Amino acid sequence: MQLNLKRLTLQTSVALALSGCLTPVLAAEETATTDSAERKSKEGTSQEERESKASTLQSVVVTAQKREESIQDVPITVTAIDGQLLQDSNAGLTAGEIVRFIPNASAATLDNHGFPRWFLRGIGTGQPTLDNVSPIGYYVDEVYLGPILMSGGPLFDVARVEVLPGPQGTLWGKNSPGGAISVVSRKPEFNNSGWVKATVGSFNQQLVQGAINVQLIEDKLATRISFSQENRDQWAKNITKGKRGELEDQSIRWQLLGQLSDNLEALLSVHYRKYTQDEQTSYTYYNRPGTGGVQFPSRVYTFNGPSETTHEQSGAVLTLNWDLAGYALTSITGFEQVRSIALADSDNGPTIDNRSFGSQEAKQFSQELRLASPREDRFNWITGLHYYKSDLDSVSISNTTTGTTPPPAYTHNAWTGETQSLGIFASATYNFTDRFNLTAGVRWNEESKDIDLIRQRAASQNYSRNHWWNLSNISTPLTRTVNYQNDRTWRELTWDVTPEYKFTDNLRGYVRVAKGFRGGGYITSPTAQTQAGSFDPEFILSYEAGLKSEWLDGRLLVNGSAFLYDYDDIQINVFRFDPSVGSAVSRMQNAGSAKVKGAEFSVQALPIDNLQLHFSLGLLSTEYKEYNDGQGNDYSGANFARAPNISAVLGANYKIALPKGKLVLGGDVNTRSNFHFTAIDSHNPLQQHSGYTLVNLRASYIFPDERIKLTAFVDNATDKDYWQATQEGANSTVGRAMAAPRTIGASLQYDW
Repeated sequence: MQLNLKRLTLQTSVALALSGCLTPVLAAEETATTDSAERKSKEGTSQEERESKASTLQSVVVTAQKREESIQDVPITVTAIDGQLLQDSNAGLTAGEIVRFIPNASAATLDNHGFPRWFLRGIGTGQPTLDNVSPIGYYVDEVYLGPILMSGGPLFDVARVEVLPGPQGTLWGKNSPGGAISVVSRKPEFNNSGWVKATVGSFNQQLVQGAINVQLIEDKLATRISFSQENRDQWAKNITKGKRGELEDQSIRWQLLGQLSDNLEALLSVHYRKYTQDEQTSYTYYNRPGTGGVQFPSRVYTFNGPSETTHEQSGAVLTLNWDLAGYALTSITGFEQVRSIALADSDNGPTIDNRSFGSQEAKQFSQELRLASPREDRFNWITGLHYYKSDLDSVSISNTTTGTTPPPAYTHNAWTGETQSLGIFASATYNFTDRFNLTAGVRWNEESKDIDLIRQRAASQNYSRNHWWNLSNISTPLTRTVNYQNDRTWRELTWDVTPEYKFTDNLRGYVRVAKGFRGGGYITSPTAQTQAGSFDPEFILSYEAGLKSEWLDGRLLVNGSAFLYDYDDIQINVFRFDPSVGSAVSRMQNAGSAKVKGAEFSVQALPIDNLQLHFSLGLLSTEYKEYNDGQGNDYSGANFARAPNISAVLGANYKIALPKGKLVLGGDVNTRSNFHFTAIDSHNPLQQHSGYTLVNLRASYIFPDERIKLTAFVDNATDKDYWQATQEGANSTVGRAMAAPRTIGASLQYDW
């Protein structure tokens, strides 16, 4: 870890040095452009604004309907997680950590900083393979990221994250029948400013994050560089090798904002991420109680082979905004690419029975054009189109050296696929009166997918060869067991209708009916020719009614909604142990139909000026009305996986004024009831998880000039043992993807 510590120190020093250079530049500009009286006036206004903010809950501006609006004025359920909250609570190291602030949501991330399994209101996917498109659309700066592999990066220097549950069949309609998650980065500003934060914590965690904002040409050109680097040890220890592995996650984002004319703005954003880890395991395999070996909840494993992952991702976004006499024309052009390579010990023990290698690559291009009329018009509208193209390339290799079922063998499963889609959409609102309006939207979708898959088999190979997995190193004849090509196209019309009524200036109600659609796909892990094939699209018709309100002069916000989904042709991932390959295998199939119903309530309160409270409650009921797996098993009446009936979040933030500076105490509590991990085996105790509660606490001292903040934190304060997924193993073992244990740490942040 010595090298990592040197890197941490160097990066912190560079960032602080840059801040020291920028601060006098900013001061010089202020001296040249602002006289003393103007500065005092601004300082007075700033103080008044701070006092006003301290006595009322601030309105959060979101773009859930592709316009900037107060979250209280948007007639849909939206949760906005402030970027400052993520920064203060150390909760953005992976994207999936946002669910700690949201009820009826989960995002299991098995491989530390890998890609999450997004679930909103019981809708999601449990197997984030390269070919599997999540029903929860994931967007970064309005660019849809199709492969789930692209959605796990750290959330650093972000303005907010918006979470929209339920079908987003119009404006966010690209494969978003279960909801959408929109990450909004902090944009460059026309000033010189920035921040840097250094954190140390349990498991030798060393984290540096920050941003440097520079105005290049006054009110015309600005740039912002944001960065994040984390190093730490793995939570589990390899007792065969006697050591813990390490992970390193590095990300950087550069943005350039130009005000090209009075009515044209351009923003270019380029980003890169590299994530590596070794000696890692997604699952710890536990023997049944009383049988010896590794027992729950030990955080140890016994692999003796190499186990490492390298993930690289990069992309660019160009956003153009024209103001055309009050009409807004927006162009968003995005390119993204990712490559992930993993080498694993797959026999789950100190033997050489099984090794595996995987390579996944994806490239995508997207283009969106939107034209919006002025929001204040009695009849206002948005229309546009969205084009998307992705190319996928996957290679999965496994080699077994012992056993009889299956016999020792080398298997090579490779496939390529291309997806193209086009969406044309329009949404309009008509204000019949000052109190009543109606919004309706429609989207035409066309999606085409093709696949070319070949699975080959040979006699077991010797691991002593370098890169034993390469086909060029195979020393025995290969036999083709699966050869499958196909291309399919789906077309569908999705829509939403939302009447809204303003009962008073502080109380509004809405009803929303929406249709969502997720295109079909292919089975990419067939072990025999008869298992190759495709699955069909799925559909959701949702009904939702909600209320949004403000009370006590803005010191109390109370919102609530109730929803009902009719869910048809459900794409469900079946994860079973397959004796023919000696491991668990994931295969997608369509279930018949299901019902989802529930409610969500949210309360924000400012009972006294320096105390802010937040409480959210989620109630959920799910049931398959019709589900036959095609193998003679009927699971009708079963509940969805990862769908607890009750979930709740409680958060608090209390500021204490001190003679010098102030103390800020904060924390959050997240609780959920019992749930299970698979619908096809929901009564199996090994697939069930009892309810649990997580507690996270933090305390910060802010120096008098408000530039320096020192924070201490503890996450999972009660050291709760819980896990995020299960996997059936051989010899009656069960694999559990253990989540983070209790961790403690401290951070120092400097703003300028």
